Amino acid sequence: MLDEITIPPDRLLDVVDSVFVGLAEMGPVHTGAMPSALLGTADQPRAFCDLTKNEVVAAERLLLRCGLLTAPPVQPPRTLQ
Repeated sequence: MLDEITIPPDRLLDVVDSVFVGLAEMGPVHTGAMPSALLGTADQPRAFCDLTKNEVVAAERLLLRCGLLTAPPVQPPRTLQ
């Protein structure tokens, strides 16, 4: 379960650095996209190649708690009319 991710602090800070490098690599094209959503896609930055999804999610959570990353707004479900 993702809530139980345990990563050593030094590794977590390395992953946070890689997330920042990846975000800089992407530029404004993917503003608002969570880094973990880009893993495994054609748009994945090179900085994410050596990271696991769990590591990126843990780094996202740390950055969100510190106010250094903003989660994209949740879109309400569309209804059919």
